[in-house]
Amino acid sequence: MDNELTPGMLRNFDTFRDFTGNEAEEVLETELDLPESLLKVGELTGIMYEATRDDITEEYLHEFESDDLPILAADVTTGQLFIVGGDYSFTEFGIVDN
Repeated sequence: MDNELTPGMLRNFDTFRDFTGNEAEEVLETELDLPESLLKVGELTGIMYEATRDDITEEYLHEFESDDLPILAADVTTGQLFIVGGDYSFTEFGIVDN
């Protein structure tokens, strides 16, 4: 990674700080090589994740409430999972339905 922070990286740092109460130590850079097609596994009705907020690590469960649920998809060649579509955002409050 070069030393120049892009506007997207700065937004990621700001959102991380707002979400966790701590400064981010790194931003993951990606070079996505998306497959030409994915297997639709099914609609995601919820997602569970572990995060540290204000120095307390907890598990969070977000149950999607939107009529436009995200799709869980897989690249069967690599086994990589993808979350595709849906009407939600990630904010300083975590995952929120739009």
